[in-house]
Amino acid sequence: RRLLDDLGGTDDEGRPTLDGWKVRVEDGCVILPWKGGRTNRVAEEFALRLQRETGCLISDREHGRLIEPEQLVGLVRREAAAG
Repeated sequence: RRLLDDLGGTDDEGRPTLDGWKVRVEDGCVILPWKGGRTNRVAEEFALRLQRETGCLISDREHGRLIEPEQLVGLVRREAAAG
């Protein structure tokens, strides 16, 4: 919850969002949309921070594969590349 508060907001019904995209929690899993019309770097950053703090796995449920943290950009790497 702390990471969601640090990086996200809430929708009109008080549910958590990351860069305006809804976040769901189901059966102990946090479900984040980060690909779509554009890549959600805030959601990637959340996934990276959560993985660092908990050691959890990052998975792509749609394609049935694990995502390595190095495959994500997040916010820090994007800012470093731009600077």
